Amino acid sequence: MLRRYIIPSLIAIFASLIVVLVIDRQYADITALLAKEQSIDADIEKAEKVNQRITELTERSRAFPADADQRLRALLPESIHPALLLLSIQKIAERNGLRLETPTAETGKAKEGSNTQETTASFKVKTTYGQLKSFLRDIEKGLTLRSPVSISISTDIESKDIPELAGNPIVIAEFRLTSYSFSGSVASNP
Repeated sequence: MLRRYIIPSLIAIFASLIVVLVIDRQYADITALLAKEQSIDADIEKAEKVNQRITELTERSRAFPADADQRLRALLPESIHPALLLLSIQKIAERNGLRLETPTAETGKAKEGSNTQETTASFKVKTTYGQLKSFLRDIEKGLTLRSPVSISISTDIESKDIPELAGNPIVIAEFRLTSYSFSGSVASNP
């Protein structure tokens, strides 16, 4: 009678051991492999999108006109002196009744494979919102190619250190603008 219970119990124990020791490990391995496969599939999709973008950019660069270097040379100056960049921005600011605070400018190194050199100017202005809009419009209309790298704006209820703006809400704007100059000839198309 005991054998009747022992043999099924042993079979149940062995079956449980097989499930725990063999099947669960294989299931965990399969789950990990599936997660890895999904990650690889996502990476493959990203790579395909990047390849598609590279193809588009290559086609655009091949469509570059033959006289592109002459056009670029006509649009961009050969060099931009950092002090002159700050002076031109200062003149625009003065026309709008603004004063630049903590102005700095630096010329960066030309990037490898690029024919342009960047000169970056940083400064801060305190003004009213209307004057800030007018200043930004004038910066945009300037003949020098300028690209805003960053503009951070905060507000002050009223400014006691600028008497002509006393009683008005003040906007404090910190700028980083980049101007470009041409430093070579455009590479020929492949």
